Amino acid sequence: THLAAPAASAAAGGPGLRAPSPADRTRPGLGCGARSYTRGLHYAWEYGVKPQSVRALIDDWLARPARDFEVAGFGAVLDGDEQRRRYVIQSLLLRDGLDRGAYVARFGSAVETDLPQLEELLELDLAIRDERTLRLTDEGLARSDAIGPWLVSPAVAERMRGHALHPDDHR
Repeated sequence: THLAAPAASAAAGGPGLRAPSPADRTRPGLGCGARSYTRGLHYAWEYGVKPQSVRALIDDWLARPARDFEVAGFGAVLDGDEQRRRYVIQSLLLRDGLDRGAYVARFGSAVETDLPQLEELLELDLAIRDERTLRLTDEGLARSDAIGPWLVSPAVAERMRGHALHPDDHR
């Protein structure tokens, strides 16, 4: 993966990451600070955590002309490993869990082979597996705020450390 903040990539067609065509869009985010995903991109607008950051970002968001939304200013290109991890995170953290057959159909391998650390969730009774799904138990869902980051790759975790998109969040 390559963190582009602000994005400037020849592969993406110049400054910023071009918004994908509707046919490629898999999880579009809506609104200020929303994250969006396509098969090979994770992109977003600035976001803030502190109230003053959030207010300033919303004001800026509402004042932007429509053409500003054709290019995302921040994003990451997802390689195969990151695509697998993102798929698992987005699926496993939902009550219905991850459809293991759909994972194999998309990636050509078993999720347990690609992310062997998932076995720890089973051993700790934080997840259950049947012939069709891998899903979190109620205890696992209660810990989803820890499980999601636990599944992030070391490379992405390193890029995320200390990264704030709004200057007020550094204070």
